[in-house]
Amino acid sequence: MPSYEELVIGADENFTGKRTILLPVDISETAYKAVVWATKHVINPETDNVVLVHCREVLYPLINLLVGNSEYRNGMKAASKEDIAKFEAESKQLSHAVLARCSSALTKLGIHVKGVSIVGDARQTLIEYIQNHKPDLVVMASQGKSALRAAYIGSVSTYLIHHSTSAVAIIPRELLE
Repeated sequence: MPSYEELVIGADENFTGKRTILLPVDISETAYKAVVWATKHVINPETDNVVLVHCREVLYPLINLLVGNSEYRNGMKAASKEDIAKFEAESKQLSHAVLARCSSALTKLGIHVKGVSIVGDARQTLIEYIQNHKPDLVVMASQGKSALRAAYIGSVSTYLIHHSTSAVAIIPRELLE
């Protein structure tokens, strides 16, 4: 079960909108442009609650490669608890910065927004969040990965289309230019 950190950003906690729109975001400019696009084409400030969700993976093998002062375990460097805590704190800070940047585009327009930072794989954690919170619509950008890369790594948007219990709208990258 992923852990959620909800950040109420510029929202009236007593506001009860008619729809909840979920906008998954990441650090890319494409994700930010999708938020701006949604303000023009999907979101109604008078009736909609918007939830920005940023998923952050904690990749322990990557942490081991990035730290230089770790002990060896089974012939490999292993990150210390302090290194892991530092890496997780930096990951959390970046996640909150992504949410703050995207929310600023919404709050300037009087849109009710909440930011949620989730730890875990984007595909699985987004599906779990959708199942638990039941948004009316999920809107996200296509990152424009090649078919080979999407097949090998897996596209978050494709995964959501196939597994989400809520409606999913994928914005083609070309519409964001």
